[in-house]
Amino acid sequence: MKFGIGASNPFKIEVRFRGPDSKVLRELAEKAKAIFRKTENALYVRDDWRYPVKSVQLKFSEVKGRRIGVTRSDFASAVNWNFSGETAGVLRENNELIPIISRPSEAERKSITELNNVLVWSSSTGKSYPVSQVSDGIETVFEDYQIYKRDRMPTITVQCTPAKGTAAEFRNAVLEELEAIEIPEFYSMDWGGEFESSGEATAKLKIMFPISVVIMFIIIAALFTTLKDVWAAFAVLPFSIIGVTFGLLAVDKSFGFMAILGFLGLAGMLLKNAIVLIDQANLEMANGAYRYKDIIMSAVSRMRPVAMGAGTTILGVAPLISDAFFDAMAATIVFGLLGGTVLTLYVVPSAYAILFNAKDERGL
Repeated sequence: MKFGIGASNPFKIEVRFRGPDSKVLRELAEKAKAIFRKTENALYVRDDWRYPVKSVQLKFSEVKGRRIGVTRSDFASAVNWNFSGETAGVLRENNELIPIISRPSEAERKSITELNNVLVWSSSTGKSYPVSQVSDGIETVFEDYQIYKRDRMPTITVQCTPAKGTAAEFRNAVLEELEAIEIPEFYSMDWGGEFESSGEATAKLKIMFPISVVIMFIIIAALFTTLKDVWAAFAVLPFSIIGVTFGLLAVDKSFGFMAILGFLGLAGMLLKNAIVLIDQANLEMANGAYRYKDIIMSAVSRMRPVAMGAGTTILGVAPLISDAFFDAMAATIVFGLLGGTVLTLYVVPSAYAILFNAKDERGL
């Protein structure tokens, strides 16, 4: 048995078709199911409407009904009373109210063949008539067992789960053929499953991403006396995208939810390394003389703890690169931290020297 990671969802792939006519929706669903099955990588291909079931329908005749004074409501009440019964009263037993159901005997209501013996009461004439006198006969038809609606519109969902690989890989494999299905007017197709849930999660994360960056900026600003220190620390973040891009290309993943999550963690790690360098540089510049030599020495003295911290994190996260769920996040952290740490030892001192207008030994 396979166990999923994260929210429980037995069907990783879902395609929804919406429209007014259930027959057209079923035709669209069958086309989608045929595409899924053709890939030979789809398990549990189905739709959520299930198969149509047989239904016996009595055709009420308005013309015949008017002749003898029977309305459609009288007709429906008679059929309902014959098979389901109607509440005639209530029996109180202690604190419990027990409904009294009026209906024919079991022998008269257990079979469809008894439909012809149903008597319909005419409120206008005060007489009962056989159902055959107010109907055009009995018809057996197939009707939908259950119909789901979305925004009050009938919606059928085609579902499956990949036998191997991820849901994103399966979707990319069938996307072109599914998009080629001709959708009639007043009908629509949209994706559900992991694609939809991932999109919703990513949208929320994109809202929180800038908020998190602002909070990190405020916290770092509270650690130092000038904003120049803060800008020097943040200078490394844009350059870390070089390592992130290389890592995502290496594992063939997009910058999705898990990658964004990993980049937030990466930003915190790189800023921590930058804070260590800047703090050491401030100690070296305690005399107020900002010189290249002192900035370089502060970077050299802090190189070992920065490299050791980054190295242990990289070794700890690296095994997750082969995981189907965490690969994008792991690649973002590992390659982003690897490239970002190397660049931190160059970019942060350079930014610090530029912002504080550092001088060389000659005072230039």
